[in-house]
Amino acid sequence: MFPPDPKMKNGFYNEEIYRQALDLYPSVVKLLKSKGEENKDKTWIIFKNEKYSYKETDNISSGIASGLIGLGAKRGDKIAIYAFNSPQWLFSYFGILKAGCIPVTVNTGFIKDPLVYNIDMPESRFLFLDSRLAGNYLAVKDNLPYLEKIILIGNENGLPQKLENTVTFETLLKTYSIKEDSELKGSNC
Repeated sequence: MFPPDPKMKNGFYNEEIYRQALDLYPSVVKLLKSKGEENKDKTWIIFKNEKYSYKETDNISSGIASGLIGLGAKRGDKIAIYAFNSPQWLFSYFGILKAGCIPVTVNTGFIKDPLVYNIDMPESRFLFLDSRLAGNYLAVKDNLPYLEKIILIGNENGLPQKLENTVTFETLLKTYSIKEDSELKGSNC
């Protein structure tokens, strides 16, 4: 039964509503693109003093996807996000999907063994890392053999030490040209 036992769950729609939504937006990638075109400059994300429109969100996430592909990400790769809630977290998540990769969200409360397990077990090749969590990462980095590249979200200044194999979020966006959605590996996901 879909959704599970709707009599017990207030607010669930009947199955037909979900089917109609899937027909309109068969993937998150197509949903972002469609809403970006439909709502263009309407504000979608408000975070502290930052505001992003639907179109900006679609464009930035496409830039992240292009950057990941430029770094060598392949369809099906696992890419971890170890970051606090922020617009950059969302852009990273959507960009990972657009690149055809699988997002691995890591609880920001994890340190030591749980952190290693959650990044290493799925064999994550890339890690979006919030600079405020860099100390936790540095404590376990030698136990993450699959990790090839760090994408740093936030300020490089004040890090306990320089991170190897790192590109900043901003550099990732500036370095790689945004590919058309048809070129993104997740366009059919």
